Amino acid sequence: MQRRDQFSVAVRLRNGNLIAESAQSFDIAASGDAPAERGLRLQLGVPEARSGWTFAGGFKGSGVKEELVVYNPGRQVASVIIQVTPYGGASDPPEPFELSVPAKRFLVLDLSAEQRIPDTGFHSVRVETSAKTPVVTARTTQLFGPPTAAAEPAAGSTAAGTAAGTRPNETLGVAIGTATPVYARRWTMPAVRTGPEQQPMVLIHNPTAGIVTVDLQALAGKAAPIEIATALEVAAGDSLYVPLAVQQLTGVADWVVSLRASDSVAVEQLQTFATQNDLSFGSAVPVLANR
Repeated sequence: MQRRDQFSVAVRLRNGNLIAESAQSFDIAASGDAPAERGLRLQLGVPEARSGWTFAGGFKGSGVKEELVVYNPGRQVASVIIQVTPYGGASDPPEPFELSVPAKRFLVLDLSAEQRIPDTGFHSVRVETSAKTPVVTARTTQLFGPPTAAAEPAAGSTAAGTAAGTRPNETLGVAIGTATPVYARRWTMPAVRTGPEQQPMVLIHNPTAGIVTVDLQALAGKAAPIEIATALEVAAGDSLYVPLAVQQLTGVADWVVSLRASDSVAVEQLQTFATQNDLSFGSAVPVLANR
């Protein structure tokens, strides 16, 4: 294989089934304008291209590089619309981005370089194309410096149900993940780590035309479930950020967090690792009806 800085991979079978996963390691020192990269990431592949993908949350700003990668595995050019909506800004979102992705190729959209997206707070991302030209969408989030405290006043906030939210305090790390092609009323985060200086959080996007209410519950071992938040309201087309570094979860390091919503939503989980100065960021697990 010819060595390249970046590439997409498609695995096709003549018969049978398999599971494909990528493993990437990063240990690159800063050089010139290129920031340092460090970490190890495992990412499960997606079984098929889709016409719609959603990231419930994302962020840019000081010390952050956020990129979307749109891969077209088909034989025709895919016309792709990417709508980025700041939390709390569903009534007046920025103009969407438009990409023409050639067949068997990918394009990269550097969201951190786009001025129409605010540098503070979180944003959701919706990627859409024609059903005849489905695509696969991934996101990379790279930290290479601390947040600017003056520009990001919500840093360290523990108030549940915050619309704005903020980037983590970590200064290094690379998170890679694919978007979710589905919405669901129930989601599970099977391994949420809490503890001193950790900043785990849940990011929720409401794609519907009405208000959605959300309940969050944590479980550990045989102990009774703990209510983290109840009846949180997510406005139509908007999103919400819920910190999990809360008093109720002190004393136990690892939790399973369950989310129930009054209508279908998209959910992501963001976890930080203070001792490793790293982060992970990706979709929660949907619990689909009749499964």
